[in-house]
Amino acid sequence: MKLLMNLVYILIFPGLLFSSVFGLWLAGIDRKILARMQKRVGPPVMQPTYDFFKLMGKETIIPDNAARSTFLLAPYIGLASLIVTVLFIPIAGIQAFGGVADIVVILYLLTIPSLAIMFGGSASGSPFAGVGVSRTMVAIMSYELPLILIMLAVGRLAGRGFDMGITFSLEKIAQYQAANGPNLFCWSMIPA
Repeated sequence: MKLLMNLVYILIFPGLLFSSVFGLWLAGIDRKILARMQKRVGPPVMQPTYDFFKLMGKETIIPDNAARSTFLLAPYIGLASLIVTVLFIPIAGIQAFGGVADIVVILYLLTIPSLAIMFGGSASGSPFAGVGVSRTMVAIMSYELPLILIMLAVGRLAGRGFDMGITFSLEKIAQYQAANGPNLFCWSMIPA
């Protein structure tokens, strides 16, 4: 029974299904607020949901000179890495995959979707793919270093709470925050 309830928590509420629907709804609210700020009526709140179902119904068009297998496989590799990333996050006290260096693995897994987009674009055979790949590389380099520094600051703060110096375990970080409150109110987290 406990296993069934844990699956309900992970998959349905507040898990994957709820997060997906709620994320689409929040995107609709965001678009509506932006439109009101620009003195427009804006799209309906459910527009991202309509767009999602419309895009799911479209056919896949593969260019003639594309590397077919790489072009089709790249989005699935990016999605798979994001799904595996969720398995490292402790939800309701349950962590499917855990270890000593969760944060390092998560940082690598979060880089894979950007790399998959680059490979998919390169495999399209378009002459403009090189421009897209270079822009994606610049974007990766611009956000990867600050993200690493933030994770180091959080790991250092939680590690001091356990007299470890620094920790890369999400479970230890969650335990530290449960005992001491959110890291948001700590003065040493201001640079992060």
